[in-house]
Amino acid sequence: MRSRSPVVIVSLLGCFALGCPPAAEQRQDPLPTAERGPAKEPIPEVCDDAVLMAPLPSENANFSRAFARYAHLEEKYRTTLQARELQTAYDTLISLGRLAMRRLHKPEVAIVHFGEARTLAAQLGDQTKEADALLYTGQAQLRRTLFTDAQQSLGQAQAIYKKLNKPLAEARAMATLGVSYHQQKNPQKAVALVGQAENNVRAMRGVQERQARMAFGRAMMAIGSARNVLGETKRAEDAFQEALAAFVASSDFREQAQVLEEIAEIHEKAGNHEKAAAYFQESYAVWSKLGNYDGQADALLDLGDELFVMGQKDLALNSFIKARALYEQIGQAGDSAAALGRMGKAYASLGQKAQAFASFFQALSLARSSQHPTRLASVLHDVSATYATMGDFEHAVRCSQRAFQFWQELGEQDEAVQALTEVGDNYLKLGDLRGARDNYDRALGICRALMDLSCEATLRKRLDQAH
Repeated sequence: MRSRSPVVIVSLLGCFALGCPPAAEQRQDPLPTAERGPAKEPIPEVCDDAVLMAPLPSENANFSRAFARYAHLEEKYRTTLQARELQTAYDTLISLGRLAMRRLHKPEVAIVHFGEARTLAAQLGDQTKEADALLYTGQAQLRRTLFTDAQQSLGQAQAIYKKLNKPLAEARAMATLGVSYHQQKNPQKAVALVGQAENNVRAMRGVQERQARMAFGRAMMAIGSARNVLGETKRAEDAFQEALAAFVASSDFREQAQVLEEIAEIHEKAGNHEKAAAYFQESYAVWSKLGNYDGQADALLDLGDELFVMGQKDLALNSFIKARALYEQIGQAGDSAAALGRMGKAYASLGQKAQAFASFFQALSLARSSQHPTRLASVLHDVSATYATMGDFEHAVRCSQRAFQFWQELGEQDEAVQALTEVGDNYLKLGDLRGARDNYDRALGICRALMDLSCEATLRKRLDQAH
């Protein structure tokens, strides 16, 4: 299949069809800001605020405040269950589980929803739906690092799909099962499962019926995700490109947008920021066709990150402001906090310190009030980066340390590694080599547990610098 090329990046020439932001002296600030002080006014101590940095009471987490659509789906589930509309109730539970896993970063909550969905599928006598619920359960168990449980769920799903003669669905289960074996340090088994899954899918290449094309695309997407985890990024992108072609042929716009984001993330990780921005831009365009505000806002946030790295600070700020407006329009307080954190970083880079710290304080307050610890940790990353650019590495260390604690409590090991690495980097800039080494060593230990060779290589280079 001919590789699909990303759209031409226009960030260097225009404003990504998002509308150019007005000049700094003309722009209306989206937040109330403090009076500008003298040039050497003291820097606010965001991460020393005892109230903002206090642990969140997890037992009182209110998902509906963090994500309005979650509350809507909960109500829909209760209503349909009372009316004995089991088919709709099942679909709603799957949506709740996927939201809990993808947006709330709560795999343990997702596992409960998928388990309830499996029970309903059994009542309906629908084995395909039962296998689907098992597949989603296995994915959530992987996120929760429950590898043995994941293998059991995924193995059951694979067996049911095989019995029902659904080779494309079976391949999705096999590819995900391969990821589980990879995480349990059995690379031979992982590679064999993913390879077998891909062979099974390629045997189905050329299907014409729309539902079959969609199933082919989803199977290739699962294989791409597995290849990516195995560190085979080129083969991962090839699989994602095939998935994208299938989704384009079947006019499956939601899946198109999601696979475009997967491709963008591969390029982002490789440092190909222009290509990543192009794919995020294209994803934004597809979400816009669907009128999906969640997807549009997420794509704008990612696009803004790439523009920021590319030095397009004004355009990045514009993208973050638009993302925040979309999140607020649909009542997503937690995600609005993430956009505010990015806005703070962009304001700071443009020399607008008052707006920057007003954004940071508002972001952290909003994340706390919506009981959204992932957003608190994410905003702390932006605050730490801003302190570092200002040369205040001591405050940067404190922010990254607190972010690490939040990520550890959430079980998000990849983000925990990033936070520890930032702590080490800032200790290095302070000239504290021992502090740098200690944090790099802790991060390296997590990388080893995750079997992330790229992560290990990066940390080893950092350790060499700290000696």
